[in-house]
Amino acid sequence: MLTPLHNLSLADYSTLRLGGPARYFLDVTSATQLAEAIEWARLNKLAWQVIGGGSNIVFADEGFDGLIIRNKIKGIEIKEQGSATLLQAGAGESWDGVVQLSCEKGLYGLAELSLIPGTVGATPVQNIGAYGREISETLSHVEAYDSHTKTWKTLTAAQCKFSYRTSIFNSTEKHRYAIASVTYKLSHEPREAPLYASLAQYLEKYNVTARDPFTIRSAVIAVRQIRLPDPTRLPNLGSFFKNPIVDTMTASRIAKKHPDMPKYPAAHGSIKLAAGWLIEKANLKGYAAHGLYTYKENALVIVNDTAQSARDLFAFRDEIIARVQQQFGITLTQEPEIVGKQKNAPKDPSS
Repeated sequence: MLTPLHNLSLADYSTLRLGGPARYFLDVTSATQLAEAIEWARLNKLAWQVIGGGSNIVFADEGFDGLIIRNKIKGIEIKEQGSATLLQAGAGESWDGVVQLSCEKGLYGLAELSLIPGTVGATPVQNIGAYGREISETLSHVEAYDSHTKTWKTLTAAQCKFSYRTSIFNSTEKHRYAIASVTYKLSHEPREAPLYASLAQYLEKYNVTARDPFTIRSAVIAVRQIRLPDPTRLPNLGSFFKNPIVDTMTASRIAKKHPDMPKYPAAHGSIKLAAGWLIEKANLKGYAAHGLYTYKENALVIVNDTAQSARDLFAFRDEIIARVQQQFGITLTQEPEIVGKQKNAPKDPSS
C-alpha cells in the first residue's frame, strides 16, 4: 500500500537548494513500487515526475502539483558475456559508486565519468558525458516502465536515440518511461581512443605513465575537484549550460576574433564550442547577482549563495544568456530540467 508524503519541500531534494513544495512525494525501492507509484498518480489524475539525486533539476517556486517519485532502486550485478562484461545497476544507485566499482574491477568504459553527481537512472536521460566519453558508448540497455502501455520494456542503446546530452527520455518520449535499471557493456581491454587533452596533460605533469581505469579515475577526480565545487558545500547543479553546437561558418567567424577559442568536431560536420569559455570571454566569470554567482574556477557552474527562489536563478541565467548572445551571436541553452510550472517567470531566451 503506497503512502505518499504530502506537501514536502523540494528545496531539500535539489543540490541547488531551491524549489517549492511537492503535493505528494514518495520513495520507491523496487521496480514493482515504481510501476505502482505511476499508476497511483494516473488513477488520481496527477502528474508524476521521477527524480534521483536532484543534481540536474530546477524545481519551480510553486513546487510540483502532482507526485514526485524518488527512485531509490538499488542492486548491482556483474556478469561476463564473451569478451565483454555487463554491469547492471539499479536506477537509484549512486553513479559515482558504480564508476568506482567498475574501476576496482579493472573495467574500462566509465572511468572518465567519475565524480559526476546523481544516480544511475539519470545517466541515459541526458546521455551524460565528460572528458571525451559519453554514456551512449557503453550503455547496453535500459529496463523501463512504459506508462503508455503499462508494461515493462527493454530499450537498447539504439532505441534510446542518443545525441549530445539528449535521448528519448528528455525529448520525444519525455514523461513516458520510468527507468528501473541500466546495463553497461564494459571491457577489461583499454579503449583505443586517445585520452582527453586535459587528462593527458595532468598525467604528463605528474609523470604518471599508467593508463588503467583506476589511474584514469584518480586523474579525473583531481581535475574535477578543481573545476567543480562540491554541491554539499556550495549549492550548484554542475555545468548549467550545454556546449553549443554551431556550423563551421559561425565557428570561423568567432575564431577570427578569438584564435584561442576551443572547438571540437561534432556530428554531421558541425562544431562544438565551450560554453564556459564563451561566458568567461563575456566577462562573466565570477559574476554575481540575484544571490547567485558563476564559479571562479569554472564559469559554467552557477552557485547559489543567498538566493531563495527559482525566479532569482532564471533572472541570473537570462542575464548570462543575453550577454553571450550580444557578444558572440550564440544563444546558450540550460542543461538542468525545470520541474513544475513557474508563475511570472522571465522568459528563457533560449527556448
